[in-house]
Amino acid sequence: MLRDLVELSDEQLHLKVLQILLLLLNPKSLPLIEELTAQALTICFRLYGQKNPIVHNTAAATLRQIVTLLFDRVTSELDTISSSDATELKPSSPIVPTASPRIGTYATPSAASANPLTAHLPPHFRSAWLLFQDFCTVARGENGQWIATTAMSKPLALELIESILNSNPELFLTRSEFRKLLQENVCPLTDQLLAGPLTFSLAVRTVRIFLRLMQKFRTITGADTDKIVLRLIKLSDPENPLWLRTVIMEVMRIFCGDPQLLKSWFLAFDLHNAPSHPHLFTDVVHSFSTIISMTPIEADTPSQLTRFSNASNRPKLIEALTDHEPPALPEAFPLFLAIDSLIAVVETLTRLTDPNRLDLRMQKNTPLTDEQTVVQKMAVCSWAPILESLQMLVHKCEEETLIQYLLNAYQNFANACGSLALPGPRDAFLSSLCKLCLPHTKHNEDPTFASLTPKNIQACKVLLNIAHCLGGILDTRAWHLVLDTLDHLDRIIHDSRVNQATNAAIPVPPTSSSISAELNILANLLARLFESTRFLNDPALLDMLRALGNLTLQFLEQVATGSSNAVPTASPTVGPVSNKTLRMFAMTKMVDTALGNMDRVPLFWDLMVSELDCVANSKNVRIRQLGVESLVKLITAALSVKQEARNASSSNEEGLQKVRSYLPISQVTRTLVASIFLLMMSVCIVC
Repeated sequence: MLRDLVELSDEQLHLKVLQILLLLLNPKSLPLIEELTAQALTICFRLYGQKNPIVHNTAAATLRQIVTLLFDRVTSELDTISSSDATELKPSSPIVPTASPRIGTYATPSAASANPLTAHLPPHFRSAWLLFQDFCTVARGENGQWIATTAMSKPLALELIESILNSNPELFLTRSEFRKLLQENVCPLTDQLLAGPLTFSLAVRTVRIFLRLMQKFRTITGADTDKIVLRLIKLSDPENPLWLRTVIMEVMRIFCGDPQLLKSWFLAFDLHNAPSHPHLFTDVVHSFSTIISMTPIEADTPSQLTRFSNASNRPKLIEALTDHEPPALPEAFPLFLAIDSLIAVVETLTRLTDPNRLDLRMQKNTPLTDEQTVVQKMAVCSWAPILESLQMLVHKCEEETLIQYLLNAYQNFANACGSLALPGPRDAFLSSLCKLCLPHTKHNEDPTFASLTPKNIQACKVLLNIAHCLGGILDTRAWHLVLDTLDHLDRIIHDSRVNQATNAAIPVPPTSSSISAELNILANLLARLFESTRFLNDPALLDMLRALGNLTLQFLEQVATGSSNAVPTASPTVGPVSNKTLRMFAMTKMVDTALGNMDRVPLFWDLMVSELDCVANSKNVRIRQLGVESLVKLITAALSVKQEARNASSSNEEGLQKVRSYLPISQVTRTLVASIFLLMMSVCIVC
């Protein structure tokens, strides 16, 4: 009866037919027998082909509801039928159509039901299997075999496939019949569509299907994954339309935010480094770097990128299922997505490295877990293109928000590399960051005499944050890079204050006032850095002190050769020739650090004595004087600690052992007396 009503031209009647179909196919009303399902679907497809937009859209909505009802019923009864009893299906075998596929004919499912491939299944399971296969067939551009209609379009078929996969993952993962249907139909279909000409509607729906495959079915998609991902990379090339590159980059950005997906790609394709297989994870990272390097940075590009950092300002083409044509897009949007994807890789590696967000001031010489060993290899494959892209972007951009976004990636990747025992990549990131902290100067020009830019200040804050919070991942070499830069920063801050005091009567421009306020913040952070060393574990503290000692010796060498700006030019044995204050950042901070950690003095005593002995024996009187004063401070503090330990020993044996383990004072006394003698001789010469 309903079939006859469809043949009439009454649009109101057609809408009533669609309402009745939903009532009939409700499992609470009637059982979902195969013949009823097939006839109802055929009527929906027939009405979907109507030119009237109201009937067309209502039929599409009804079709979606019928499909949902059918698969919900199947999923709810998964436990009632054993997959182990089912015969393995071969979906590639033909299913005999019941009627010629032309509009106006209605399927009778008897032949399909008798097919041995589906005969063992309950009716609604069989209907769902046959319907899903028909959707795949129509999406390939062929006619359905179970439902006799040509009214269904490719976009609708793809949309229904994606909806079914998204809502019923358990069905395809646990039932061998449906799993093979996915492997032998959906994966090849996705690859086939991406290889052919793409309209906006087809592209959006196809990449959404692949997104569902990667999110929910990556364990069963097999070798098709690498082919499809490499095809997506190819489609992101600049010669393709802007809208297509945007759609591809949107889905790639989602992939990069999934740590387990990237890890699975690496394990499946990159880990064994087989020449015959693509290195999928590595290729994806390099593709982002290529897009960034090949995209020209115009004058307004940074401001566009900054605007996109707010998620509400980003177009979302992958969600535009109702649009037949792409909207107008900014040229810089694919570039932003490439940057965002690259930084998402950094964040993913950081999350895989340290999922519990431990205190990295205490993470020194911690053995890697098996998962971290895999992440270590992922970082080795990806650090070079990531660093290259970040360097280029920071140098070309002046937008504060964007620069901070990029600098945070510096910090995260340096953190990950340090935690993963990768000193080379870690130091490469730190070295690049240190260069960003200081003003750009000409060859052989001392950066101390240049003013800091806002970009320099942002980089300095990130560097200080690394030193404050991630001290446990830095060894002596890394600390040397960081502290050498902070030495230059300390001199810039000092000279800025001197100039400000000298020119106090001159009005200060607002920009200079802002820079001055930022310098005060940096000065406070710098001071607190050495106060916070008490939170470092013993190996990290020793590494920091060794780095300060190396910088001190480096300074002494520069003074001896006349290449240091910290000491006025004068005879090395003569006293002060000007009022310029002697600044020995490394030695001063080394002593301050030691004084702040006197409860651990046996750990670093020999190191401190050795370093200060070199300072106290310098040929420069003022340096020698500073070295002797520092030795006196250190010995006085150590004796105070020793006295405290002696007082504690009167009540417990542990305190007595602590006294015995402290300071070889006689060794220091000899050094101190010799240094004072040299200092007195220098003064006598002056007189």
